[in-house]
Amino acid sequence: MSLLGKVRIGHKAPDFHCEAVIKGVIKDVTLSTYIHPPTKPGVTNPDAPWLIILFIPAAFSFVCPTEVLAFQNCLDEFKDRRSSVVFISVDTKHSLWHWQNVPRQFGGLGMIDIPLLSDATHRISRDYGVLIEDEGVSLRGMFIIDGAGIVQQITLNNLTVGRSVLEALRLLEAFQAVAKHGVLCPIDWKPSDNAQDTLNTIANTLTESYEERLANLQKEFEGVPVTDLDAKHRSQEDSKETSVDGESEDSETAIDLTPRLSVDVDSKSNPPPHAIQEISCHRPKHTSQAHSPRNDCLPYPPSPPPLFNTKSFDTNGTFSASASQSAQNTLMPTLESSKISEVQMTARHARGTLP
Repeated sequence: MSLLGKVRIGHKAPDFHCEAVIKGVIKDVTLSTYIHPPTKPGVTNPDAPWLIILFIPAAFSFVCPTEVLAFQNCLDEFKDRRSSVVFISVDTKHSLWHWQNVPRQFGGLGMIDIPLLSDATHRISRDYGVLIEDEGVSLRGMFIIDGAGIVQQITLNNLTVGRSVLEALRLLEAFQAVAKHGVLCPIDWKPSDNAQDTLNTIANTLTESYEERLANLQKEFEGVPVTDLDAKHRSQEDSKETSVDGESEDSETAIDLTPRLSVDVDSKSNPPPHAIQEISCHRPKHTSQAHSPRNDCLPYPPSPPPLFNTKSFDTNGTFSASASQSAQNTLMPTLESSKISEVQMTARHARGTLP
């Protein structure tokens, strides 16, 4: 997939610097080698040379030689119209040099006058938006650049379809007629047979101004009004800009007219609203050995007394049976207090026989 890079119609063409094979010799070329933009702004040179850049996928292919040789055969036609033609490929300069020095009967180009520019780094193809990143080759793009370095036309073909030399000539002549005479070229506009007459005349072009054509169209329709859509669109844009400017000015000088509540000093007539009080539930916390912070909200049963307290031992440190018996009595309530009528003791069956 290819996306248009830095190139835009109506804007300056991206500059480049690379090596080219020109008549069997390898030279350094740039965009300024073929076109000479004016140094002073607002100054145009009607006789400035133009440039046509054609990208090709690869050398020694099937379609590319047919395009290069076709433009080579019509190169004088482009020179008569003050335009240069160059081909750019992603091949290295050595491959392009070999392609030019191999005779045509063996698959080469032979000696040609059209420069073959090497874009081995893919920078030019990427800047002009013709590089297929996945495959590393360029689409068949054609760019017409006027004498001021402005891109006037872009054509992109897929790899399998070549371009037309006659269409390239027609587009070049049309854009040159527009640049020199300020006319409009309708569909399928073609100049006269003589190239010099094409540069000096405006045959077959639309010489009427926009207002004159609209007036003539209004006469043809007689009573039916013809709406100038361009003027209507411009008026709508102007009205939008005016409204936006007016809103911005009003917002700067706007006065806050929002009604506000007045507070009466007399608190009796207008008592303040009751404040919302936060009510929290406090439960007494029971201290026990199993106390945990996450159980603060749960009721705690009374802690059982210890099985053996300090009273179970006498002063000499020996165990007292009477004290132990009193501790057991406190742990095990009587049958009357617990309302248990009968306690059945069941002995577990033990393995083996009793002695």
